[in-house]
Amino acid sequence: MKMGLLHDVQESIVGDITPFCGVSDEKKHDLEMKAAEIFAAQQPEMKELFDEYEANTTQEAKFVHDCDKLDMLIQAWIYEQQQGVKLDQFFEHCDLPKSFDVLIQVRKEIEKSRAK
Repeated sequence: MKMGLLHDVQESIVGDITPFCGVSDEKKHDLEMKAAEIFAAQQPEMKELFDEYEANTTQEAKFVHDCDKLDMLIQAWIYEQQQGVKLDQFFEHCDLPKSFDVLIQVRKEIEKSRAK
């Protein structure tokens, strides 16, 4: 839970930088590291969580990454419904892994709803 919250707070500082933003991976990483340093100065545990999230090797980190991707799809789906537009590019380029059943089911439900 802390890792997911840390990631969202970090995004509130840096912004939610997606591949569509035109920001290089290196620049994105630098911005995220600066945000992590803000937290680390106050709470060393936050730096450890950030490093774990970045390494993406633990189940928790993988789950938080996948939740972040699913959040993007949910937002795109909501925008489609509110604005009456299709945002296929978000769904086509989302590489949500097939590793967490609950997230897979949510994505399937979104895709079913989009097909209507």
